[in-house]
Amino acid sequence: YTVFFTAYEANAPKEEKQAIRDVLSSEVPRLHAYADRRHTFMDAQGNPIVNLKMLNEHYGESSWLTIDHDFYDLLSLAQTLTAITQGQFNMFLGSVSDFWDDRLSDPLYPLQYTDMDPLFNPVVKDELMRRLSFVPRTEAEILSTLELEENNGTYRVRFHAFKDAEKGELLISLGAIAKGFANDVLTSMLSEANYTR
Repeated sequence: YTVFFTAYEANAPKEEKQAIRDVLSSEVPRLHAYADRRHTFMDAQGNPIVNLKMLNEHYGESSWLTIDHDFYDLLSLAQTLTAITQGQFNMFLGSVSDFWDDRLSDPLYPLQYTDMDPLFNPVVKDELMRRLSFVPRTEAEILSTLELEENNGTYRVRFHAFKDAEKGELLISLGAIAKGFANDVLTSMLSEANYTR
């Protein structure tokens, strides 16, 4: 589901350009899978990859999910940014994002916006405000809602229930940082292999 292209120095050796394509062709889809909250992905052995979709589905469950190191780093970064910005960046806005996606993608919205927009319709406004009421905002709320653990190279996560939100009413979304995170990971990998053109 990720589309990308490579731009690299034209005079670079053909082998080097192929090596870049090989790295990106394996790593971009792998990194994409972690932040995808709508699809399930399988690893080379046919096992489901623990990603954001699976984490959101485990909302409110007491069991830990074992996750890969990169997914742990991505979640940890998102949690830290949510906490230090006091929610100005907020990883817990998935349900609010869905609220707007549903409206703005509806072909009738431009014609019936007074029925569909919270600015004009009090019932719709109440629905938006309900979703917003489930968003953790303080550092304590943020850190207690998403619990991350690292122990001897094993990484785990739990997505605890928050307030009265039912499953699906509080969702994590990483769209605001996932691409930048992936670029940082790829830059590091390519630099370590001396692919710096």
